[in-house]
Amino acid sequence: MTLSYCDYIAHLTAKHLLEHDIDNLLLTVGAVKFDLNDDGSFKSSKKEVRVMDMQKQIYKITIEELK
Repeated sequence: MTLSYCDYIAHLTAKHLLEHDIDNLLLTVGAVKFDLNDDGSFKSSKKEVRVMDMQKQIYKITIEELK
């Protein structure tokens, strides 16, 4: 079994995106959203981060392991 770094990549994305936005075009970066089943159990290693720009347009960044 190999390790998947989805958590790490999503964490870095969410934590550092705003500080590297030197043009101040981003308004918010949301928390990492985990891919869970309805009962809260692990579904997959996929992660999502939502970003809002200064015009209030929302983007979804998806981190997903490709096999």
